[in-house]
Amino acid sequence: MHKRSIAIALLLFFITGGNFASAASLYLDPESTTFSTKDTFTVKIRLNNESECVNAAQVIMSYPREKVKAIDTSRADSIFTLWPEEPEINNEAGEITFAGGIPGGYCGRVPGDPGLTNNLLTVIFQPHTSITDEEESVALSITEDSSVYLHDGRGTKANLTTFGAEPRVDKNKVEGTGQWFEMVRQDTTPPQPFTIEVVKNPGVFGGKYYIVFSAVDKESGIDHYEVYEKELDDDFLARLLWFDRAKEFWQNIASPYVIKDQSLNSIIMVKAIDKAGNERIVSYTPPEYLREPSNIENYLLIAAGVLLLILAGLGLKFRPQIMKAFKNNPNE
Repeated sequence: MHKRSIAIALLLFFITGGNFASAASLYLDPESTTFSTKDTFTVKIRLNNESECVNAAQVIMSYPREKVKAIDTSRADSIFTLWPEEPEINNEAGEITFAGGIPGGYCGRVPGDPGLTNNLLTVIFQPHTSITDEEESVALSITEDSSVYLHDGRGTKANLTTFGAEPRVDKNKVEGTGQWFEMVRQDTTPPQPFTIEVVKNPGVFGGKYYIVFSAVDKESGIDHYEVYEKELDDDFLARLLWFDRAKEFWQNIASPYVIKDQSLNSIIMVKAIDKAGNERIVSYTPPEYLREPSNIENYLLIAAGVLLLILAGLGLKFRPQIMKAFKNNPNE
């Protein structure tokens, strides 16, 4: 199965609903604007649910690689909280791909809300300095392979319409301010607090425990996540179990993530890092009733059983000598 198909299938497993819908559209914002060759410019991928509820999207954005390159993406104000396929930039192919969703569905802007709350992803572009024309148009589009899924509990595809954009790069335009880089440089606020949910389902990841999480950063956006499974300080057996993982520490992950310690005898720590390098760490300590005996406990029980058998065997072997000594020393 294709990577994107797996990602969206996993996403839709988590999302259910009861509303029925028929259509949606994806469009790029702004539709038309002008930038300097020495500046960066941003384009938002927005969703119009056309008064219907949707809960997931799988998007492929195309751009002319010979004119611009994508240098970053931001999820700072995205409506998506689940990302089974993280935004991926492919400047060789001139494509950006991602798959995301929102539990409970997205049914449109709240009446009276003056802001646009329908952003899925912000893409930051930088024009190539090799552009020769005085003014060059850049055709951006959402490809026909993109999909939006209805909030109907069945993962039905919406009838999708897409709208591109055509910004222009002007060589004579005064050099810009590098707005994106400046915003990242000035961001000193860590991501907002978030929670870690431990889940186990027979139909997902072979019935193994996995964690689901999602952080929000309203300034520069989340860059990536890292995880560290730390031994419980109050569990001697758990510390013995982890002795061979002394070199392991933080590692990059995405949500959902299958944890290594399936016995849940460890503290699960997730670090959210934004584009500016600010960090937020949250921890989850499994409750005692969920913890399972670790393998080392089983090994110790087996060793104790073997030791008892050996002692019992020795007792039988030397029983005549013991009985004889007892008879010779009845007072002892």
